[in-house]
Amino acid sequence: MSDGTIDKETYNQKKEKLDSKLEKINKEIEQYNLLSEDDDKIEDGINKIKSTLNSNKILEGFDRDVFDALVDYIIIGGYDETGKKEENMIRFICKTKFNETNRNDLKKDVILSNNNLSDSETFVNVFDFYSNQEYYLFYKDENGKTHKELQTKIRVRVEVEK
Repeated sequence: MSDGTIDKETYNQKKEKLDSKLEKINKEIEQYNLLSEDDDKIEDGINKIKSTLNSNKILEGFDRDVFDALVDYIIIGGYDETGKKEENMIRFICKTKFNETNRNDLKKDVILSNNNLSDSETFVNVFDFYSNQEYYLFYKDENGKTHKELQTKIRVRVEVEK
């Protein structure tokens, strides 16, 4: 523009296009950096799992890296094999494909469609047990009054998608 080959309007249009491209590229770089961080966390979790299994030692407490490497998502409540609603259940859906499922991409309708326990075409049950825990379940009756009920067990299922 300073040597007179383009006018100010053309210069501003080209600058705006380049700024837009630069912003898009910077967003892509940021996304790749976040993906790389996730990959590193998953790799750390996998390495911790391998070293724990190879050393035959028991984890002393909760390990977030191991948990994130294994569990894709959790469903609270569900239905048993006969179709009866079972509120006292926790379902851990384990990862089968690493680096491919982004939790932000997991929409509510996908989780709800995966909430059917009798769908053996979708899930393989790794283990299923009742844990004898005492806890309180709070619920509202038809009049809106809150009630507290002591529960003595909870069903835990660990599954993987086929």
